Amino acid sequence: ANDMWDEAIKVAKRDGGTDASKRVAYAYALHLGGGTTASNHLSKLNLLLPAIEFATDSGAFEQAFDLAKDALPQKMADIHLKYALFLEDEERFSEAEEEFIKANKPKEAIDMYIHQRSWKDATRVATQFDPSSVSEIYITQAKLAIQEEDYKKAEDMFLQAGQPELALDMYRNLKDWDNALNITNIHLPHLSNDIHLAIHSARVDEGTAGTKLDYLNKGRILEKQQRYTEAIDVYLLPQYGTTFENTADLEELWGNAVRVTKSSCKNRFVDVAKIVASRLVEIRNYESAAELLHDADKIVEAVDVLILGQCWKKAKDIAQFRNDLASKVENAFRECMIKQEDTSQLIDMGQAAMAFDMLVRRGQWDKLMTVMESCLENDDVPNDVLRRYSGLRVQALFSLERAENDHIGEGRVENEAISILLTFGPPTLSDFFDMYLELVYRVLGRDRHEEETGRKDSSTADHKNIVHQLRTLLYNVGTEHRQHSTSPESIPFDFDDLLMAVHYTSMLHLCVEHSLDDLAVKCAITLLRYADIVPSDKLFYTAGMLCRRLKHTNLAFLLLNRYIDLIEAIEEGNTSNIDNSDFETATLLPLNTKLPTKQYLEDEDAQEEIRDWVLSICM
Repeated sequence: ANDMWDEAIKVAKRDGGTDASKRVAYAYALHLGGGTTASNHLSKLNLLLPAIEFATDSGAFEQAFDLAKDALPQKMADIHLKYALFLEDEERFSEAEEEFIKANKPKEAIDMYIHQRSWKDATRVATQFDPSSVSEIYITQAKLAIQEEDYKKAEDMFLQAGQPELALDMYRNLKDWDNALNITNIHLPHLSNDIHLAIHSARVDEGTAGTKLDYLNKGRILEKQQRYTEAIDVYLLPQYGTTFENTADLEELWGNAVRVTKSSCKNRFVDVAKIVASRLVEIRNYESAAELLHDADKIVEAVDVLILGQCWKKAKDIAQFRNDLASKVENAFRECMIKQEDTSQLIDMGQAAMAFDMLVRRGQWDKLMTVMESCLENDDVPNDVLRRYSGLRVQALFSLERAENDHIGEGRVENEAISILLTFGPPTLSDFFDMYLELVYRVLGRDRHEEETGRKDSSTADHKNIVHQLRTLLYNVGTEHRQHSTSPESIPFDFDDLLMAVHYTSMLHLCVEHSLDDLAVKCAITLLRYADIVPSDKLFYTAGMLCRRLKHTNLAFLLLNRYIDLIEAIEEGNTSNIDNSDFETATLLPLNTKLPTKQYLEDEDAQEEIRDWVLSICM
């Protein structure tokens, strides 16, 4: 403001630093009006260059050109370059191109257009000002095309750049051998042998081509070179379903991998074993896979493979020392056999209970009996198993009859039940006490008609024989229970009563059959103690009629009078009218037992005849 430029320049240099001195120099140039006068004056003060630099840094390129054109022409190229960069930032690319050319920097103009992917402009500038860059432009386009996976375009760019080798490398890296061969045949025929060898080697390495001998040769070479890890990898390359269908060849190659691992690369054995085992499973060689896993101490995996392959015997052998695995094999085997409905296989494997369970769940009782008969003949199933399922069959018979609410075949269910139990052996008392209880109730609870059915029908066992068989059955059950029980008292309290009720009934039949009337009466009287097991009307009728036949009139009257009271109570469904005073001294007789659900003697004429006889004795 005071036109004291010399002082301002001195202060700027002394106290303001480089930037301040440049700013003052530029301001002084503007004060002088620019042009030659300003540039000459600033040059004498050594301020021309700082003024120009400040002008360019400030974007005042016209002033910079004006100051430099006469006094500092060598600086013009640098100013053009900075101006070009400024224009590029402003996206004024055409103007920037002109400035790059004026700065003798065509390469920067080319890079600018490449950056903008303006390939036509880049090629135009390169062709005119830097022909050596034309190839680079094509290569850059090719690399971008590769990134975009446009390999055909990349190939074209490489070829336009005169670089077919780069196109070949691209296809080799991509393992696109067809295009690699095409490039070689057309543009690089001298590399044809090399590319064919590369293709073969690559396919061997990938396990997608080559014969067994190819892999063996390559693996052996690597072994000789002590490159064991690479040899193992080569032996593992072939896989089923790629180029190999011959499983024997595959197993040989994989076996070599295991061999080398065991001998020279033990730290890889477990991993290689698992890989080879999985491939053996793929070709369904389950036992070899399991053996390999077993060698690698992978017991669980070995068992899993054997289960998958249904190699049950081998699986049981391996799993036998571990309870958890043994259970796993058993469960898997059972599920498999159930799914396959293969009872014979289950039995052959010593799993008769599983086979029987399967038939029980299906309700195939007839088939179960047939299978059990076969097992009994061949003696290939433990007796306790046969006995248990004989008990289950009897329970099923009873359940079926109850569901149908019908006495099938007039007592034939009990006959069949006893026959089954005698054939296959009775099950344990502790597990089937209720079954024995029901069986006794059923047999001893038969009415007169059901007892006599066997005498008229040759296909039905005689009731007397059925009772005798039941007595034998119960005696054997009780004896066996006492022999195997840790405590003799462990036998259920009611079982002895069941046995004795059946025993005295059987004795009664024998005495009657052999006309041992006095003994028969004693058996009949004794049976009165078991009125909670045998229907009470049946007991009093039987004992009363025997006494009447033997002229024991008083006792017959007492018993048959009680019988008349019972049948009337059964008809009414009420015991309130029964008088127990006549039996007060008979402390062993259970007088307040549950009424029978049906009459033992259903013949009303026979009942009326007894009623008349009782009345006649009263008179």
